[in-house]
Parts: sequence; C-alpha cells; structure tokens
Amino acid sequence: MSEIQLIATDLDGTLIGNSREFHLFAEFRDRIAAIRLQRGCVWAICTGRTRRSFKRYFAPMLMVGLQPDYVIVRHAYICGTTSLGSFPHLLWNMRIACEQWVQRSRIRRVLDRWHRAIVRDIPDVETLARKPERLWVALAGEEHAALAADLLNKQPLSSRYLTAFRRLKEVDARCVPFTKGLALSELARRLRIPAEGILAIGNGHNDASTLDGAVSRHTGCPMNSEPEIMWIVHKNGGHIASKPSLAGVIEILDAYESGNVRSALPDSWRNPETFDPGERLELKRRPHHRSKAPQSVLLVGAAVCAAPLAFAQFDLLPFSGWIRMPFELLIAAIRWAVEVP
Repeated sequence: MSEIQLIATDLDGTLIGNSREFHLFAEFRDRIAAIRLQRGCVWAICTGRTRRSFKRYFAPMLMVGLQPDYVIVRHAYICGTTSLGSFPHLLWNMRIACEQWVQRSRIRRVLDRWHRAIVRDIPDVETLARKPERLWVALAGEEHAALAADLLNKQPLSSRYLTAFRRLKEVDARCVPFTKGLALSELARRLRIPAEGILAIGNGHNDASTLDGAVSRHTGCPMNSEPEIMWIVHKNGGHIASKPSLAGVIEILDAYESGNVRSALPDSWRNPETFDPGERLELKRRPHHRSKAPQSVLLVGAAVCAAPLAFAQFDLLPFSGWIRMPFELLIAAIRWAVEVP
C-alpha cells in the first residue's frame, strides 16, 4: 500500500450495493481517512451517473463524512470536490472528449477492416448486427467462428478497446467501455501519478478499462463482480474479494495493506465463454418496472378538471353554465348512443 498514491473506486455495485450496507459506511470512512492521512493518497470515484444523480445517490455516504477528492461522472468527466460541492475541470475534460472521439473513430475503422477480412476469407458469413462500436456475425461452423475471433485479436486496438464474445457459431465483437480508463489516465497524468501508484476497484463491464493493467497496476473487485471483470483482475494479479460491494472494497484495502493479495478465482466463477446465448440473456434480465408518470399526470388532470365542475354544478362560479356545457354534451352523447337500437 505504501506505493499507492491514488485509489479509484466504482460507485454502483461497488461502494453502494443493492443491500445498502449502511453499517459499513463508518468503517469505510475511518479506513479511507487513515490511508489518505498516512499515505497521502487521493481518492476518486468513477461513475456513469451525472453530477446531479451522483450527488443524490452518494448523499448517505456524504452524511457520515465521506467525500472523495475527485469524481469522474458520466464515465468520462473529471470533477473536483469541495465542501461547497463539485466543479468540473473544463480543460481536462476537453482533452478527454477529444481523445474519446479519436479512439471511437479508430474502433470503427478496425471493425470495418475486420468485417471485410472475414467476408473475404471465410465463407457463409451472416451479419446479425452492425453498429459503429459493435459487429455481430454468424458463421457456418465453430471452427470458422474461432478463426474469425483470431482475426479480430490480430487487429490493432483489439487488446484493450475491443473484445470478442464467441458463442458456438457466433462472434460478437464489441467496444470495451473505455472512457473511465481515459478519464482516470488523464487524472493520473494531471496529478503526476504513475500506473504503479494507482489502485482501481470495480465490479462491472464499464470498469474494465480501469482494471486491465494499462491505467492501474493494482486492481481489485468485490464478489458481486461480472465474470469478465473477475477474469481481468485475476490475470493482472489483483485481489478478488470474498465479500460483495462495500465489504469487498474494505477487504481489498486490507489485502493491499497487509500484502495478502489473493487473485484466485472463486469456486462459483464460470467462464463467460461457456454461457450459451439464452443463458446469458437470462443472467442479464432485470425486472421491468413501468413508469407511473402517465397515470399520475392523468390523475392530476382529472382532479384539476373535476374541482371547477363540482362548483359549477351549484352555480358557485362565474359562467357556470359554460363550464357545465362540455360535461352535459358528453352525457347527452352517451345516452343517445345507449338508446339507439
């Protein structure tokens, strides 16, 4: 832990899990405060949330005295924090935005080049989906799919920014969410902290670019991490916690403090390439909750219309007859429709 100068943590599922581990907030506060005081570490939170959403979601931690030095919001934009709130570093973020555009342009060219190569060299290629940052193809057999995946791995940028999921006869090439890695790299550059001085902790696919070893040499993930994230941390010799969310983050800090970093994959881990497409979809499915906003608007509108109508029935408002007229016409139309044979 002595060489670590920057600790970067994800928010959703990492610092704050589904169970809302409020009882651990004070323990984490004391642990991170001691590390920052004794080691002079900087703490940054990397999240996909907006500044406003982050402020609302992080409020319980803020109430117990937790406040990071920096927040990377919307996966990419660096904000400094003070007791008065957060403020964006405009010049830093302009550089990140330009780098995002450059890398996305390169990724599109790589995918186009790969698609032309497999169509030219492999027979019977069916394109299932083609987008700027994704290319999904089906081939005649599993051997052809393996060949197509190998061709992608030989393309430039494929090792860090592209990943290929091969399932039976299909190859799904996708852009790895890399903006968090770009932002963390820019933050480290501004603070003059090398990769050897960064500890990154995350649990989801959008954390992969901070955990791949290029931005941070020290990594960790809680037990509730995606299988691909566990594999990345395992390959880079990071710590795979035996506990989920915040409890896992505390375990990772303890492991690096004591030097007992454990990279072994848990017994429950399964190689994501062994999932068939149906099983993967089932794993990713989340309950869908329909928004109640339209119903609320209708109820409010009905209440607003009903109030003056009720007063107009007793001639308590000016122009009560005009107010009652649409309602009376509607009632008359309904009666006429019912009485017509």
